[in-house]
Amino acid sequence: MSIWDDTLRYKNMVWTRTYKCASTYSLHLLKSLGFEKTNIDDVTKDDKIFTMIREPHTRRIKGIAECLFEYNCIDKLLDEKFLNLIKDLTVLDQHTLPYSVQYKNFKNRILFIPIDCDKMDLDSILKSFFKVHCPELVDKEWRQDLPREGRYDDYHNGPTIRGLRPRVHEQLKNHLNDEIGDLMLKEDSEIWKSACDMISNNLDKYITYKFK
Repeated sequence: MSIWDDTLRYKNMVWTRTYKCASTYSLHLLKSLGFEKTNIDDVTKDDKIFTMIREPHTRRIKGIAECLFEYNCIDKLLDEKFLNLIKDLTVLDQHTLPYSVQYKNFKNRILFIPIDCDKMDLDSILKSFFKVHCPELVDKEWRQDLPREGRYDDYHNGPTIRGLRPRVHEQLKNHLNDEIGDLMLKEDSEIWKSACDMISNNLDKYITYKFK
């Protein structure tokens, strides 16, 4: 699976997927609003690129858990040797690839929209963003019945997996090496904090400053 598999366009608005950052919901929402599949290689200098992010350490936990679920390794968490093996893990696959790495070539022009900002929820930020850049999208129906679970839950026992996730996340949170995480995710944390701070203090500036 390519990290660029899900890239969508509406006029000159381009969204690309960041895994474990409400990406399933965002994908279905944007498609319902009229975004269509495109190729990241076709982005032009006039396009306005955006993606969703979340607090990086939380994403690290959720991303590692996703990989363990996908490869049926959850039972291994009962093995102390396995826990010691994974305690320093930070990057496994596309679910844990740092924002600073994935968007290295776009960091000066991509708008990062946090899904966990204290001041505003994701839909509110998006509507403010679209109101400036493509206001017709704000007036469309924003469906509340869109899928929010990833492909693993789609193809496996969804209710059982969803019930296990909080316990797996808590176990990983208590076991993973925070020193390694802090080092590897330092730039991601700065990106996330800056986005949250600007949205809280000057939303109007934030949703336009990358596209001057």
